[in-house]
Amino acid sequence: MSPFLIIFGGSFDPPHRGHLRCLELALGRFPQARIFVMPALVPGAVAGLEKQPGASFADRLRMCELMRAELPAKLMPQVLVSDLEESLPVPNRTLATLEALARLYPATELALLLGEDQRANFHLWHKPKEILARCSLLLVGRPPLGESRHRAEDDDGATLYFLGESEAPVASKNIRHPHNAEAAKDLLPWQIPAVQQYIKTKGLYLRKKHQ
Repeated sequence: MSPFLIIFGGSFDPPHRGHLRCLELALGRFPQARIFVMPALVPGAVAGLEKQPGASFADRLRMCELMRAELPAKLMPQVLVSDLEESLPVPNRTLATLEALARLYPATELALLLGEDQRANFHLWHKPKEILARCSLLLVGRPPLGESRHRAEDDDGATLYFLGESEAPVASKNIRHPHNAEAAKDLLPWQIPAVQQYIKTKGLYLRKKHQ
């Protein structure tokens, strides 16, 4: 059975064209699916490292809505920006989100969409095996050598789908604070103009000056 409800979570601090590419890859593979874009209110720590978003939850939610508006018109009805994690215990855990969605949509197969950076660290997440017992994984990136790009099973029996590469060499942290002017220029093609205008208008991600 193909996943019908796809969860795309993360900090989205800020969202960029790499995130958009993940959405397009998922809907290209599963054109009948719905996707919930779900910013975390308080992201859970990975390998003991806590993430402190540079923008508020409300700002990140709004930037995700601006990202969604960049999708082709035919895809927009299938993508919803959800504030569900605002109502869940913090720090937000993917397992709790899946459990909440299973209660809301009990007859729906769930899948988790992971970008390339999330995929690399998945084994460090909170209770990854329990997550795999509740959903399939849609993985951005190339499949391991010899495995089908369409569907595979890992040693734990989890169902994996490989969606292809995002071709987006960018991370949100680099958009927040580029190393220098040249790096900032290189990042321009991967930024979403409406999101960048929102960042500028709200004065987000300004470095604090040392006293």
